[in-house]
Amino acid sequence: MPIICFEFLDECCLLPSQVQIQCLQQQNSRVVLASPQLAQQILPLQLEFQNEPECLASNIDSSNGQTVDSIRHLYLGRTPRVVKQCVRCGASAGTVQVIRSAAIRAWDQRWLKSCQCGGLWRMQVYS
Repeated sequence: MPIICFEFLDECCLLPSQVQIQCLQQQNSRVVLASPQLAQQILPLQLEFQNEPECLASNIDSSNGQTVDSIRHLYLGRTPRVVKQCVRCGASAGTVQVIRSAAIRAWDQRWLKSCQCGGLWRMQVYS
């Protein structure tokens, strides 16, 4: 009986050299479902792959090139020096602390570590 166990162990030891596992290809494309009209829709929504729903099409003109703070809803300018950018949805937020009321400071504190979508912030420096 012990001979069978040793043969089995030998086969198990040889297995990693006989099997080749390919690495997974990471896809970095970010697809986000975000629209101002999303809050006005009756849920659940039925969505089709590779087909943009007309009910969520936004007609907001963003051709002015301004960066908008997604937390405070302020314009940060055309080329802000440093912004926080969400790794999940791509939203931007300013990094400059402004002295305001206690309620606004609490609101800013709430979104200090993560975006409204739950994604983490990363610092983006533009030169």
